[in-house]
Amino acid sequence: MLPLVALLCLQIQPDQAHATLPNNSYYFVERQPAARYESIQLWLGNRSATESPETHGRRHLAEHILVRGLDGALGARLESHGCFIHANTLRDAMQFEIMAPPSETAFALSALKELLKPAGATQEAIDHEAKIIDLEIAGHDEDLLNSAWEVAFGARGLNPLGNPEIIHKTVPIELDELIGRLLAPANISVFISGPAPIEPLAKSLRSMLATRADIGVSPYAYRPEGKPGRATSKEFGECRAALMGGIELPETAALLAAALALQSRAEGAELVFTPSASHGLIGLYQTDANSGLGMMIDGLDANQTVDLYPVGVNLARSWMAQQLANPSSSCFLRGLIAAQDRAMRIETLIDNLSSISRKDFIAAVAKFKTGQCVTSVGEGFGS
Repeated sequence: MLPLVALLCLQIQPDQAHATLPNNSYYFVERQPAARYESIQLWLGNRSATESPETHGRRHLAEHILVRGLDGALGARLESHGCFIHANTLRDAMQFEIMAPPSETAFALSALKELLKPAGATQEAIDHEAKIIDLEIAGHDEDLLNSAWEVAFGARGLNPLGNPEIIHKTVPIELDELIGRLLAPANISVFISGPAPIEPLAKSLRSMLATRADIGVSPYAYRPEGKPGRATSKEFGECRAALMGGIELPETAALLAAALALQSRAEGAELVFTPSASHGLIGLYQTDANSGLGMMIDGLDANQTVDLYPVGVNLARSWMAQQLANPSSSCFLRGLIAAQDRAMRIETLIDNLSSISRKDFIAAVAKFKTGQCVTSVGEGFGS
């Protein structure tokens, strides 16, 4: 049975305000009185900015240029006020998060405004950030996951880090043009969660966003359905990923429950769940040389799978409650969904978590098994 505190977290929603403005930008503000910090997140969608093999990495480079701020030292200025900023380029969107103590919310909002009105890119800045990205790529430890995405989706599953050769060859005019499209109002969503009162924040966001000129961009390019398969990786370990549909499908709730149930039987396994408006992956991975993850999943019999049903459902509800009780992860889940499709809501997934049938759960577990799943294994590692 779901713990009472988790159930209450799902049922009692904090105060919220959200709106799509006339220029197609969007904001969402929620108040979590017990939170100790304010999470302010800018999400940029990919409308008219979907990457291809020919542009692979320019969005990541744009992220690095934007987060520098007008003077190249936005991070340092925020830190002097007790705030922190980090940015993340995902396959379906870009995220910029400023974490601020409640007393510095106004300063954090001024930094957000700076992100929305960047200075033009310079070749010097591009060269500097390209070298930093080289180091990120060299130290990246998610090759298992990236290999699975590319097997499942081909060019629409390209890793978000990018191709170093393309990044180094990018010139300012190309990057400025891309940033202009990324900052089209239809691509802009701002999410704020924390202890501060809602209306002053909402008023500030309306003032900040409403004056931006609407720029025509193409509709969001939904990712087509993927295919199962097998990939090899330079990493140790193994990844098992199930093909997942949109966030509002009942099957997606069942897959989340199945993944968490399987994780509970695989010590050290990490869950990767990035909600999608169309098609994506939900996966588990281990980086041990002798993982055994795939053997465990394929070896589950019918009775063992049925036994996991209540475990998975309870874990999924508790996991979701924990995510939404945290300002940062609440904004992450809501922002990633809105960046793809403003009409979709995390609340639909919550409702579906309350009605997962045993049949749907069993079918979801099967999607992690050989033949239906995407498997990525370290070179020389058998599964």
